[in-house]
Amino acid sequence: MKMLVILYTGDNPGFVPDFLSGRDCPWTEFVGGIGRGRHHRHDGSRTFPGETMMTVSILEERKCQELSVALREAVGGLSSSDRLHVAVLPVEQFA
Repeated sequence: MKMLVILYTGDNPGFVPDFLSGRDCPWTEFVGGIGRGRHHRHDGSRTFPGETMMTVSILEERKCQELSVALREAVGGLSSSDRLHVAVLPVEQFA
């Protein structure tokens, strides 16, 4: 099993849930993330607008790798101001 972690900052908050739902994947989303990325701060204020949504999905390894590749390819279709980062983590136990 693997955990797919997706961080998205941008103007299309439905992008990641729609992407995963369209591929029949379970997911959980954490909305309202604030912090500092590689490019700038994002803390939901007028000075530093934008929040990061973190979406996680626990999947079989093969499915996780397929989705990771598909998400990285989808980055090309996003607005230049949108940010999408994908991480794949090992899962020792999921019950």
